[in-house]
Amino acid sequence: MDRKGEKNEKKIGLSRKKSSALETALAKACEGLIYISETDSPVTVYRGPKLPEISAPTISSYIAKGGLSIEKVSIERFFSRLTAEKDWHGARERERAKKFLDLQKLIEEYLDDVTVFRVGRINIRIYVIGLDDKGRVLGVTMDAIET
Repeated sequence: MDRKGEKNEKKIGLSRKKSSALETALAKACEGLIYISETDSPVTVYRGPKLPEISAPTISSYIAKGGLSIEKVSIERFFSRLTAEKDWHGARERERAKKFLDLQKLIEEYLDDVTVFRVGRINIRIYVIGLDDKGRVLGVTMDAIET
């Protein structure tokens, strides 16, 4: 297999050549998933334009309009807090951590150049995005409030 993710396409019914199947799988992974900060925000699928690469300058040209700050974060750092199970977690928290881990795996396996961008300072829009097989931006987004 020469592209990552192809080895698992039978397992979850995806092919890198079928972006619509990936988008559907992302939507299913987001169902009922809430990102918790000072506000609770649903995690939703994000589709963007075709881009040559994912970089802060490229992304800021169409996401961070109006001079909003943009911070690039590694996917590992972003998901580490969301996927870690703590001793005090109940069934709901463990299920949320598992859903975030499943989402992380899906994104890492089927998208290239995966990066997390946090746009804004207090009211933050978070994008966990990569490039699909056609070079289009695809991933998930959510909001956070951090004072």
